Amino acid sequence: EEEEEEEDAGMESLTRSASYIASLKALCAEAEAEAEAEEAAEGDGPAAPEPVLSSPRSTDGGEAETLIFDRYLADQRLWDDLKFARFRFVEYGFEPSLDGRERQPLLLEQAYELGKGGLAWDGAYILAEHVLATAPAWMRANRQCRILEMGSGTGLCGLAVAKHVGGSVTLTDGDPTLIPLMRRNVERNAIGGWAGEIAGVELLRWDEQATYLCSGGMSGDEGEGVQGGGGGEGGEDARFDVILAADCVAPIYGAESLVRALAAHAHSETVVLLTCKDGRWEDHAKAFRDALEERFEVADVPRVCSRVRSPWHVATVARLRRAESPLVRGPDTPPREEEPTTMTTTSTEGEETTTTSIDGERQKRAMAALPSVDAAARLPWAHLPGFLSEAEVQELLAVGENVRGAVASLRHGCSEREASSLEAGKPWRTSFVHAGRALERTAPALFEAIVTRLRRADVDALGGVMTGAELANGIEANVRTAEIHEVTAGGELSDPDHYDGGSLLTLDIMLSRPGEDFEGGSFTAAEGSVEAEGSDEGSHNMRGPPGEWRRGDALLFPSHKRHNISRVTAGRRVVFVLEMWQGPARDCPHRCCARTGTCSLAPSAKAEGELLQRPLTDFLAGLH
Repeated sequence: EEEEEEEDAGMESLTRSASYIASLKALCAEAEAEAEAEEAAEGDGPAAPEPVLSSPRSTDGGEAETLIFDRYLADQRLWDDLKFARFRFVEYGFEPSLDGRERQPLLLEQAYELGKGGLAWDGAYILAEHVLATAPAWMRANRQCRILEMGSGTGLCGLAVAKHVGGSVTLTDGDPTLIPLMRRNVERNAIGGWAGEIAGVELLRWDEQATYLCSGGMSGDEGEGVQGGGGGEGGEDARFDVILAADCVAPIYGAESLVRALAAHAHSETVVLLTCKDGRWEDHAKAFRDALEERFEVADVPRVCSRVRSPWHVATVARLRRAESPLVRGPDTPPREEEPTTMTTTSTEGEETTTTSIDGERQKRAMAALPSVDAAARLPWAHLPGFLSEAEVQELLAVGENVRGAVASLRHGCSEREASSLEAGKPWRTSFVHAGRALERTAPALFEAIVTRLRRADVDALGGVMTGAELANGIEANVRTAEIHEVTAGGELSDPDHYDGGSLLTLDIMLSRPGEDFEGGSFTAAEGSVEAEGSDEGSHNMRGPPGEWRRGDALLFPSHKRHNISRVTAGRRVVFVLEMWQGPARDCPHRCCARTGTCSLAPSAKAEGELLQRPLTDFLAGLH
């Protein structure tokens, strides 16, 4: 019977592998079919030449044919990790920063003859790009944090962090033959300097001959073969603030031993970022996930920031459970109490009261990510010149014209005294252009551009206020509301306690020409520490943007930062406002406060289907 079970398990494993390979072939066939269709659509003209992916580059011993990774990114058709094995060198370029600064590319040596670890795999590129895009979120507190890359191979990910982010980076691998390769890659990329430093290139194994860099490790982790390394006494100060591991989840690595190694090098605040292939080695991946969740708080990254369009890879973020922290865990530590799975809240919209059952843990994580009003005053905010082009401003105004008459008089969903100034007939009118997904449906490219630019500005200008929350709790941020505010003479927002409660980030885009289309209407926001003298407790300095706010410019700030608009004295001031929150993407014609479930004002599935056949203005009028 045991032999039959082993045979069945072997057949099942082969079947999964065959299915995975078949899926790869199907993707390649689909890409080839698309290419053939494009050629056929072009008529009888000459066939498009195959992209040239490589060029000669100066290397250690002269020149060598080098893969230019940016060329591959422009025409991604292959998903086999061995696709670039024939290239000895890879030139890996990066996207410029938001302010246009170019980032020096890495020149990586590969060594196929050294086996799997001698190649740069898709998971490493994906992790490197995601870490660079989100680094300000987890590097905010300490620009010289200690970073460990496990299973580095060529050293790609750790080198990218040391080159363009900062920190003290240690590259490691369990294969001693790869140590010289990593050291050569460190030396050849030292030209131009580092944003941080390479602290070392070390051997780190997590199998039965484990060699940890932190002696001892956690309670219960000491065992035969575990040797002390450069971690001193193994206290929290000897452990790492960030641990990176790309494509280390595979049957050749023990699931339990990998988790033990991660825990041995982590302290209570360590951020662990992993990439692995979803759907391959399913049993092993599940065993690893189960073992990881026993010791770590685990969440999948909702939005991976990478140009690599691999259909298989997922990214995961983990933090050591409190009871597993090396300083608090002991043999008699009781198991952690289970968190409640649901909670009930009551929300009121007008006279209608609805009760919604929501995930209690998710709700608590989302609310915990919101800074206090005083903390938000100390967070940075950004003036983003030229956020939209003139053509994009005109397109956004056209969407507002379609929506304005249908939903402008609905309540804004804020405090009573603010809501009164937003009713029809008042000098402040609001059109909810996310209602019925109006903006997303009628101007999808513009909608995507606004959200994408907001995300980049969050990381580059604000240090990752929103991205940091997503990393910390694994909950994706979505559009809560998108509004066009039209303010005429007499309109103002003078409430000293006004802020956009419950949202993470607010984006304001000027759609008028200050000084030409309107007078007055200046924007100010709380900035700096609470004033110690001459003001009430909790009040802050209110300041305007650092530069002139022109048509097409944007202001991006933490939503809990208090802000005001001075009285408009003449003309018409038009501004687009978008709020991001860790709740569902809403399409109801108001500023929704329900973080989960369906809002009572949301369009029905039938109504949304009718939107495809009816003019936008007719549909929105039906929501009134």
